[in-house]
Amino acid sequence: MRKFIIRTSIFLLLATALMAVLDVCLTHKLRHYDRGRFLVWNEIFDNHIDADLLIMGSSRAWVHYSPEILDSVLHTHSYNLGVDGSCFNRQYTRYRIYRKHQPKPRIIIQNFECTTLDYTTGYEQYQYFPYFSDPDIQRWVIPYEEFTIADRIFPFYRYSNFGVEKLFANKLKVERGYLGHEKVWKVEPIDKDNLIHFTVDPRSLSLLKQFLSKSAEEGVQVIFVHSPIHISLTECQDDVDSMWHTWRQIADQYNIPILDYQYDSLSYDTTYFYNRMHLNKLGAEIFSRHLAEDLKKLLEE
Repeated sequence: MRKFIIRTSIFLLLATALMAVLDVCLTHKLRHYDRGRFLVWNEIFDNHIDADLLIMGSSRAWVHYSPEILDSVLHTHSYNLGVDGSCFNRQYTRYRIYRKHQPKPRIIIQNFECTTLDYTTGYEQYQYFPYFSDPDIQRWVIPYEEFTIADRIFPFYRYSNFGVEKLFANKLKVERGYLGHEKVWKVEPIDKDNLIHFTVDPRSLSLLKQFLSKSAEEGVQVIFVHSPIHISLTECQDDVDSMWHTWRQIADQYNIPILDYQYDSLSYDTTYFYNRMHLNKLGAEIFSRHLAEDLKKLLEE
């Protein structure tokens, strides 16, 4: 029995050591990977971004706002912090971590839609895997995401459980956080009996107010923008007025300007979308130029 215990202990120690080595090696590789979900995080942690204009929001920020076009009109250095599939709680977490490694911007564009003030956890959580040792990830991400105890404790387990090959499957190349999708309209069935509801989660609302208060203290200009969505999506929202009332109340409280493109001319033409929620690259570049001109006028007032 004693020999069995000793052999088992040695095996477990060797297995743990092997897993730890694999964890370090894979983490190092992902920390230098320049594709997919890891590129922006790597640039936040390791590069000197030093943007004076930041774009925040969900996937609609990620694929709608071209830093290159904004900079060509505004003469800024911008960066897109859009987080796919995420409400404001995750958007703010990325911004807080960004600010731990980068200087404050001069201007922040906060894109919003009917789901911004909802609350997101768990979606694409693998993007955080290489940064588990970072104290801010440990503080602001790991406790609030759907990680198991094994993910947190055992080396390499989170990678093997997810699938190592999947980590490198996303080869999308983003530029300063922006991804212009070369896609055409995908016909989607419209179920007007299954309406989209405007949702306010108290946790996200509290974080938004914290963000706006802190930005005001630091002299950072925040601008709310509702970028275009296809009109068929707007028609599936049953409380658009409630959404606008809430965001205008917040804007008035914190003296935030709002730029509204929900009913922009782009919104009526599928040529500029790849689905009801997202502009394709052609639409995003037209929108980015239009927005840049409007921002220029706004900032000159």
